[in-house]
Amino acid sequence: MARLASVAKMGFYPTPLSVVESIKKHLKFVSSSIPEKSEKGTFCIYKFAEKDAENKEKLRLLDPCCGEGVSLSMIAPDNAVTYGNELQNERYEKASEKLNHVLRCDALSELKTTSGAYSLLWLNPPYDYVNGGRLESKFLEKYANVLMKGGLLIYIVPFTILGYDKEFLSANFRDISIYTFPEGKFFKFNQIVIFGRKGRTNKTQYAENIKLIEQASRDILDSTYDYSKFGQKVATTDEIEETFNIVPSKVPPEKFKFKSIRLDADEMHSLIKNDKLFNQFIDITTKDTLKTNIQPLVPLRKGHLAMLLAGGFLNGEIEKNGKQYCIKGNVFQTNELVDSEIDKDGAGIKKTYRTHYDIVINMYDYQNNEFKEVKT
Repeated sequence: MARLASVAKMGFYPTPLSVVESIKKHLKFVSSSIPEKSEKGTFCIYKFAEKDAENKEKLRLLDPCCGEGVSLSMIAPDNAVTYGNELQNERYEKASEKLNHVLRCDALSELKTTSGAYSLLWLNPPYDYVNGGRLESKFLEKYANVLMKGGLLIYIVPFTILGYDKEFLSANFRDISIYTFPEGKFFKFNQIVIFGRKGRTNKTQYAENIKLIEQASRDILDSTYDYSKFGQKVATTDEIEETFNIVPSKVPPEKFKFKSIRLDADEMHSLIKNDKLFNQFIDITTKDTLKTNIQPLVPLRKGHLAMLLAGGFLNGEIEKNGKQYCIKGNVFQTNELVDSEIDKDGAGIKKTYRTHYDIVINMYDYQNNEFKEVKT
């Protein structure tokens, strides 16, 4: 039943507002020109020069599964530009009111954006299995590259995902830290928050990450079997002590893209509705215009008229000699057996058919209140 419920809501499990507030308290958005090290000291975050920030640097935040846009809008400072994507239409419309730029498309196959262009990635993807793996992992693997070097990942997933993602996280992120949801919210979906700095790791860092993730996974699993141990070894989001510095990306606006490759019919129509060529195309291809504006160079033969009738071009009411009729044309396919013979090996009979297309015109005579049928 839980699986069916997840599909029904498209895997949408918004982060509790209390958890978002706890995370927000530990995010520091900075743009100083002085180099500064992160709290753990293992990865150096360089703050960019103030003179470049006005024209080139952008503090971009992305949530590719933004839902109604609540989480990203809560953590974003006033000087940040927020980007979101939501497939479900009602949630998309609400997110459009909260975030600066929102798309409505499939985040895995239709959303295209610039690599290394974002300062922060808020990733709370749908929770589901796919092709023998996890859907969460697909989202992580696609969107990790949008973060700038030193950009911050905030990855909100069930703790069981650690077994699927530990190698990818360990190879592509530094300063990894893991927190569980508070007790009152953890045991519903067993969710955790993973923080990490984008950056390739060396062998030593990779091994340390693997060890950290495996130990956290064991500790969390242990606490799910014994509630009395909850929070003893893995801190909750209410107990975060780190400060996560977030700096602007150096990708300039002219090299940045954020778009969907989905063709939306409403958007297309709004773009071309005032185009003269489009309006001319509509005029010459509508049925009513074809009836009245196209005239043959020579008189039509009876066969031509029959084909027009059969094709439905002249369906409807007509008037002739002061009398009214309603006509409807149809085409019926029939197969006629024209030959049959026994195969050379005597295994069966070979039959040859010829296909005929019969044109039938049905007419209702209003004056005499009767139907007539004409075959050609």
